[in-house]
Amino acid sequence: MSSAASGLTDDDLRRLSSAIVDTPRPEGSVNRLPSTVHKRELAQLLNLCVETVDRLAREGKLSRAGKRGHFILCESVRSYVAHLQKVAAGRRSADGSHDVAAESAQLKAAQRQLIGHRMARERAELIPASEALAILSDVVRDTRDAILTLPQRAKGELPQLLPSELAILDRLARDMLRELADLGSEPPTLRRDVPHA
Repeated sequence: MSSAASGLTDDDLRRLSSAIVDTPRPEGSVNRLPSTVHKRELAQLLNLCVETVDRLAREGKLSRAGKRGHFILCESVRSYVAHLQKVAAGRRSADGSHDVAAESAQLKAAQRQLIGHRMARERAELIPASEALAILSDVVRDTRDAILTLPQRAKGELPQLLPSELAILDRLARDMLRELADLGSEPPTLRRDVPHA
């Protein structure tokens, strides 16, 4: 759409883009800007499509005038510039639905945590839980077998032991295993300050 068809001349558009200031101009001045403009003219001035002007108006980023399809020029331009400044400063997303700074901080914290986990795993400080359980299972089985063979080992080292004494050693070994089983009947509590794989 040409500026002549929209009601604004090229000079009007230049004045609008460079001369919107708080100081009032005297009545009849050559540089007098219209106080309200149609949404097509505002779209052209702001280099937007009409649909975007309507969306920005719904979001409260442009000031509507009393007449349908018209906007208060200076307030709308100031409001739109303020919106663009907030977006450029990185505080809000272009659509206003996200706090970019807060989400960026959360993302960076999660990335630091992930990198920490990877580095710990590479330094072999962390191993997968399934691998740790397999190792622990082997240790428990080997310990159990060693405790249960104590009476037979004692018989090999001390051939003078009587069968009743060997039975006492066997009973003591089994009692120790039961005591250990009782100690391990509750699952261990996880420490939250230790990163998990």
